[in-house]
Amino acid sequence: MHLLNVTRLADELREDALSEKDKLGYLLAIVVIAGLVGGASGPAFRTPIWAATALLQLVISLGGIWYCFAANERGDGRSFIERYVCLGFPLGIWWIGAYYGFYFLGLAAASVPAVSRAQLWYRSYPALAMVCLSPLYYVALARYVARAAGVNAPPARS
Repeated sequence: MHLLNVTRLADELREDALSEKDKLGYLLAIVVIAGLVGGASGPAFRTPIWAATALLQLVISLGGIWYCFAANERGDGRSFIERYVCLGFPLGIWWIGAYYGFYFLGLAAASVPAVSRAQLWYRSYPALAMVCLSPLYYVALARYVARAAGVNAPPARS
């Protein structure tokens, strides 16, 4: 892995010298850095529940990416990053819709007087929605990555 030598990395990409597993290493590194550095600068680590959620989300993300990579390997084993990114975009839109659906459901529930007194529940609801929905995102993404890799795919359209 080239940590700082971008020129060498660009050359290896041009020469198709990186394996799909090598490319996976870069994706996992980005997720770890974004999860730790990005989360540490925001509200994620200000309360214990958000810190635990941020770390759990990091574990879910790393496991989900690995699960998607394994699904790709069951097929032709090619173009993992491209499949992950391209298929992740529309699934990400669905995930955001579901997340905000649950979030607004939590806000509506918090407006009920008996529930609004339970401030911890209200504050933890977005974290709960994220942790519950993220594994579903990766399971769906792995399914479509496998399909793109030719695993149990229907015949190609002519």
